[in-house]
Amino acid sequence: MYDKEQVYDEKISPLMTQIIQICKDNDIKMVADFYLREPMKDETEFHCTTALTVDCSSERLKDLVRVIYGGYIVQKPYFAAMTITSKRNQL
Repeated sequence: MYDKEQVYDEKISPLMTQIIQICKDNDIKMVADFYLREPMKDETEFHCTTALTVDCSSERLKDLVRVIYGGYIVQKPYFAAMTITSKRNQL
């Protein structure tokens, strides 16, 4: 089974904290999604998503946010957040 949550927590999360702060300090918009666990049978897949898109004019970034959240149309203002989500396997 593909499960990289511990790797993310130990190695990537501290770097993302720095990256997020640098982006905020310099008004850099960004979207990142990490696929940390694939589902097996009735388990869930697991993602950690960060989107810094407040007041973003980039349609590409807006589209990425929509795709990541399953086509949900995000209303303005776009958000700045780090979220960890799981999604049931829909097979």
